[in-house]
Formats: sequence, structure tokens, C-alpha cells
Amino acid sequence: MTSSEAVVTLLEAIEAAGVKYVIVGALAAGAWGIPRSTKDADFVVACAAPELDAVLRQLPPSISVDPQARMELFTGTLRWVLHVENTSFEIEVFLLGDDPHHAEIFRRKRREHIGMIDREAWVPTAEDLVIQKLRWARRKDLDDVQNILAVQGAGIDQVYLQTWCERHGTLDRLSELRRGIPPEL
Repeated sequence: MTSSEAVVTLLEAIEAAGVKYVIVGALAAGAWGIPRSTKDADFVVACAAPELDAVLRQLPPSISVDPQARMELFTGTLRWVLHVENTSFEIEVFLLGDDPHHAEIFRRKRREHIGMIDREAWVPTAEDLVIQKLRWARRKDLDDVQNILAVQGAGIDQVYLQTWCERHGTLDRLSELRRGIPPEL
């Protein structure tokens, strides 16, 4: 099973169970910016742990699930790590926490085409993905932010973006990344 097939397999299982979700990380960034390679896929699900466990038990043996959920330090929520047989690719599934912005992500989510898996799935809006990646602030996330801002241009809701960045203390980081975008983009 390829990494793309594994992502689609999990996606189909989540959708069949009626679990609300968003795909975040590099796969979502590719829907709004410039696609890049990645060694993992990230899902956030809005369900209880037993409901997620039931979905994960349905996956084929080529997708193994770590036997114990882990605490995600940034959000304080639980996450499950799935391994795709014969690859170094992982899928991380996070439970939706009580962060106010995460609730907004689910309220505003959009169904968009994801190139890596060649299908539509629920992803955060471009603005919400920028806001989240500014908070994570890893180099690859900041590169994704800059790419999303450059590709989306005037289509970005600047007021919404600024409001959340002020709230999270990431407005300076956003301004710095904007300065790095050539004016002709």
C-alpha cells in the first residue's frame, strides 16, 4: 500500500463512520499553496476516543496503529500514530480539543481537492491554516504560510487573519513572512 492509498483508506473509513474531520499539515497546505513532499498526513477528528478506536480497528493490516494514544504537547489533546507497512510514512490522527480557534477551523472548513490523494476532503480555510501554522512556527510551517499567502494573494480575508494573529501573538511573524513575498506575486 502506498502512502496515498493509506490516506485514502483512512479518509474513507472516517467518512463512512460519519466522523467530522479536517486534514491539516502539508496535505492541506497543498490545497491552498504550493504542494510539497511530506512524510506524514495529519487528521483532526471531532469524536470521542472510543469512536475513533472503532474506526481505526477497521483498517487493513497494512496500516498499523500504535497501541497507545499519545499526548500532543502543543494542543494538549490525544493523538494516534498510524504506520504504513513497508514505508516510513505515518498518519497522525488528533482528537479535536477545546481551543477556540480549532472550533473555528471546524466551523469554517471547506471541501477542497488534495493533489497527493487526487480527491476532495475537508480542510481548514486558507486563513485558518495560516493561523495554525503560524502558531506551530516550524520552518516548514512558515514556508507553507508564505506559499499560501503568495498563491492566495488578495483572496485572503485579512481582517479575520489579523484578528486571530493578534489574539495568538503571531502578528509580527505574519508581517515578517509577508515582507518575504515578492511584490509582483
